[in-house]
Amino acid sequence: MTKRLSEISLVFTRDLSLYLADFWYELVTKGFNRTFKYRLSDQITRFTGRTAETYRLTADMEKLKRKVLARPLLHPFYKPSGHVQFRRRIEDLEELACIKPTDKKGSGAFGAAKKEYSAIYHQYVLALFLPGPWADEFKKKHGAKAEPILREFFDDRACAEGMLERIDLMARRYIAFELNKYKLPSTLASFVRQAEYLRMKAGQQALSRKILEARRSGYVLAKQRIYVSQPFEKVLEKLGYSYAPPKFDLNQTEIKGLAVKRLGKVLGKVKIVLNNQEAKNFPAGWVLVTAMTTPDYLPAMKRARAVVTDEGGITSHAAIACRELNIPAVIGTKLATKVFKDGDWVEVDTSRGIVNKI
Repeated sequence: MTKRLSEISLVFTRDLSLYLADFWYELVTKGFNRTFKYRLSDQITRFTGRTAETYRLTADMEKLKRKVLARPLLHPFYKPSGHVQFRRRIEDLEELACIKPTDKKGSGAFGAAKKEYSAIYHQYVLALFLPGPWADEFKKKHGAKAEPILREFFDDRACAEGMLERIDLMARRYIAFELNKYKLPSTLASFVRQAEYLRMKAGQQALSRKILEARRSGYVLAKQRIYVSQPFEKVLEKLGYSYAPPKFDLNQTEIKGLAVKRLGKVLGKVKIVLNNQEAKNFPAGWVLVTAMTTPDYLPAMKRARAVVTDEGGITSHAAIACRELNIPAVIGTKLATKVFKDGDWVEVDTSRGIVNKI
């Protein structure tokens, strides 16, 4: 009898470090168990050499949704005081994220930032999913009473936008500080695991440059184990997972998504951007094609003729930022970074939410 494989789904694509992947795993397992009384079975991170893709078990996310939506509106999740506390803690996090390892308060700042973020992460998850993919079911269950709650969570998300990336930047900065003590380049800070950093900080481990360099080429992190130089498909097979990537025709010239604003048609050349460094080097006047934008991408977005993303809905960073900045955008296409390549000429039709290669 063939063993049934557990289906996984791509959830996010972000420029995040290996340290953050470990920390995030803790948040969705131990952290979720404390707040939602339900933990995800696994969170898989695949670093492609350019960016990090995050996968979760499809069944896990469905169970989490049911757990959350089963809560009555009198549940502490929905109390107004929770939103006030959340936004105050985000302000505290902003201050902590600015502290450098060499500052007087540097020794405890990173740990304090992680602790603060852990305490409010469940609220951010609600802010991410309730006004987003779970909104229709939430409204169906609670009717008109759902609207003000969804608005509060939407505001929470806007307040906390980019905070995970700020924690990640802080992690890289503190890890680089320790690497320099061992005469290792700071560029390898993205490839140090959480436990390795703690041992290194305590003077108990000198990391191998060879190991870190190997991870730079690509890795898969699953079940808290790291796999290097192994094809993603082989790792999934070994773990009993299955993933069906979106299908597309190599000769496909048209993709569809969600138009953020009706700003007509825009012509331009494609530039694929998959990490912060590529965003910094984005040429003005091109069409920015990416998995999903973050606050670090804002300077590039302002230089872009248009923005096209694989991921995201009306509550995503790309949708909010492009709407506010009046940038033509089509988001949530699923395939843009696969169908198009650097230098392609495209027509971005914001009236119909269609992007055509021309």
